Amino acid sequence: MIHDDLHFMPPTTSFMFDDSRHQERMDRRYRYQRHVFDLSRKFILFGRERAIAALRLGEAHSVLEIGCGTGRNLKLMAEAYPALRLTGTDISGEMLKSARANLVRARLDNRVSLQQGDAATQPIAGKSQRVLMSYSLSMMPDWRRALAIAIDAVELGGILAIVDFGNFGGLPDWLAEACIETLSRQDAPPCLELPQELHRHASSRAISVHHEYALAGFYQLAIIERAP
Repeated sequence: MIHDDLHFMPPTTSFMFDDSRHQERMDRRYRYQRHVFDLSRKFILFGRERAIAALRLGEAHSVLEIGCGTGRNLKLMAEAYPALRLTGTDISGEMLKSARANLVRARLDNRVSLQQGDAATQPIAGKSQRVLMSYSLSMMPDWRRALAIAIDAVELGGILAIVDFGNFGGLPDWLAEACIETLSRQDAPPCLELPQELHRHASSRAISVHHEYALAGFYQLAIIERAP
């Protein structure tokens, strides 16, 4: 079952990037950016709080964030829900340095486990009641495989929440295409076919999916719930 809000046809882009040496590329990109990442992304990464709220964490005991970056979301969830057991994974060792430092500073490192790995190439060990992907899916060259792995990581009765760049469908076509091209050149091409991919998973798995574009298409939010 899927509920969808597709108000705008997504613009297209021909930009592609090679997924080889992806970890090296991410470490190179974030070696210095990680120090100002949270401050610089504060006004462009919309919908993160909505994605966290969609997880209904008050009903859960375990959370996995795939692509946890600096640990910003892990810190928010750990502070709001003291009983939660949290795990964060990221392909970039540089970003995990910031995540560890931030969690130690907040005295939350004893409640949050951090792991380095490529979620798009290897299955995730174990399952979690709640899984979050916050602006990480578009960073993965094989995002379709990463999506399938993330869905498999959700326990029966669990929830996966995804927030990421949208199709910018509320903007003039030329400006939407420029936004997508710019993000693509930053190794974050928006997953323009995410609604169709979610439809495909919903038709073959015991899951329900809600997808919507929000804020004139600046971001998209998907909530995947696995049947008990």
